Amino acid sequence: MKVSLNWVRRYVDLSGITPEEIAQKLTFAGIEVEGIEHLASGTNLVTGHVLDAKLMENSDHLTICQVDMGAKYGTVQIVCGAPNIGKGQNVIVARPGAVLPQVTITKSTIRGHESNGMICSLLELGVAAKTLSQASIEGIEVLDAAIKPGHEDVLALLGLDDTILLLKVLANRPDALAVYNLARELALLFERPLRDWKVPLVTGHKPEFTVEVKTPKCPQFTIRTLKGIGKGKTPEYMVQSLKAMGMRPISPLVDISNYVMLLTGQPLHIYDIDRLEEQKLVISDDIMAPFFALDDKEYPVQRGDIVIKSGHTIACLAGIMGSNATGVKDATSNIAIEAANFHGASIRQTSIRLNLPSESSQRFIKGINPHQAEDVLDLTIHLIKEILGCATYSSSVSVDTIDHKLKKIAFTLDDINHKLGTSFTATEVEETLTKIGFAIVAGPSSWHALVPAHRIDIDGAADLAEEVIRIRGFEHIKVELPFLQALHPGLTVTQRRQEGVRRLLRDRGLDEILTYTLLQKDESDRFRFLNHDEVFRIGNPMTDEHEFVRASILYSMLKVANFNVARQNKNLALFEISGVETTKNRTLNLGVVLVGNKSLRNHLTTKPYDFFD
Repeated sequence: MKVSLNWVRRYVDLSGITPEEIAQKLTFAGIEVEGIEHLASGTNLVTGHVLDAKLMENSDHLTICQVDMGAKYGTVQIVCGAPNIGKGQNVIVARPGAVLPQVTITKSTIRGHESNGMICSLLELGVAAKTLSQASIEGIEVLDAAIKPGHEDVLALLGLDDTILLLKVLANRPDALAVYNLARELALLFERPLRDWKVPLVTGHKPEFTVEVKTPKCPQFTIRTLKGIGKGKTPEYMVQSLKAMGMRPISPLVDISNYVMLLTGQPLHIYDIDRLEEQKLVISDDIMAPFFALDDKEYPVQRGDIVIKSGHTIACLAGIMGSNATGVKDATSNIAIEAANFHGASIRQTSIRLNLPSESSQRFIKGINPHQAEDVLDLTIHLIKEILGCATYSSSVSVDTIDHKLKKIAFTLDDINHKLGTSFTATEVEETLTKIGFAIVAGPSSWHALVPAHRIDIDGAADLAEEVIRIRGFEHIKVELPFLQALHPGLTVTQRRQEGVRRLLRDRGLDEILTYTLLQKDESDRFRFLNHDEVFRIGNPMTDEHEFVRASILYSMLKVANFNVARQNKNLALFEISGVETTKNRTLNLGVVLVGNKSLRNHLTTKPYDFFD
């Protein structure tokens, strides 16, 4: 995940702290920073105004430009090959000596005409192509008419002076998928004040919209409608924030919803009310039908996939992507905004089966804060009113079965210190957890911690211990290992027999392997003649290839042998000792696979393996 430090700085003051220090603090606090990038880079840049632009003789694409670069640098001639260059434009100029990501600019002569620099595109400054329009990729960047020639701090002027952190967000910290939660973390680590993103409650008229939820896979679904939305342009700060996070600006409404999602971690979806069949949305998971998505592709919806319908039309593949039949357009003026919570396992299964990942699905799969939907919708409406304006907006229509009481965890000081091997005092533990956002209630023999709403990963005392040590520092863990007395020393009879078999087979030249216990359906069925018992099926498999628990280890071993033979390793002697489990029993199996030739004692001659080996 990419994180814009400029965006984070709107909520926490990081002055005097380098990106490297930020990366180190986050990594040691459990949020790994894999790299640091710059949104754009370039030296010797200046804004210019094209006074004249004439096509070069005998050329169909080169233009000779006279460019005013302000009082300090005057007017110079530059030869430009961009198709969109024209007289009267304000542009970015890289002067001779400028160092850009892919090239160093020098004074040159092109077809006999002197060129004193280069007129730049954002792509040439290092801005990622996927965040740019096709016109920006193919041509130079044309600046706003209000920008005067001669500005030297061009990157700051355009909001491109940003540093990007590349985060590896693991399953135990889904809250890190929100920019604000990263700001929250940095405010804690550097002991800086934190500014809130929430806006005053936005109340509206009684809604005319209705919602019906027919599946337990959608425990929360909240929607608000807005009508009479005006026209406008996405603000520059929002455009640059989206680009920094690796997203391409599309239109004001879509940009606002993406901006809010990246900030808060709550995915949103916007429907064009005038394109819906009826003023009602039905959420279910029992439909088989084609779905035409916003990417103009058709996807097969199966039973188990969560969908949102309006009349007979699938308006959205829940948590993944909307329909092109109900999505917002440039002319859209009446909308419904959805903030929902869907079961991550179901979203993951659908996303993988359809090969349709999205920013929204990534957040539902890892888990989102279930307590902020109303606040997020308030912020979204506030931004739409501020940027575009709207005539009316409704209050919420919501179906919500989530228990919104904060999670309470009982623990003792001994729980913390015993798990960590530390000797923290009660004051140190309480202060640390309070700083993180836990509310601590002291009891006669134990404490209770109320878990912050955004920390859905916190489940027990072990998680509290982890929070304490990651903030106070791992150097507090004692160097010596704790003394553990073995209650049952030595191996069991079964373990000794297994080791005896392993030694015997290794002595005879066989290599031990350990294969995966899960198979796809056709693989599971192929060797059922060896075991006719019913096999276990995984309820929410990671992939279709890992759906059934094997009833025999033979197929898994043959896959390993086939993999090696395909790579010219044609002489194999393999064995595996593994458990095989069916609905009736669990047994320990020994499997042996011999392929090709075996070396005799002198290692100079070989003979093919046979049954008696």
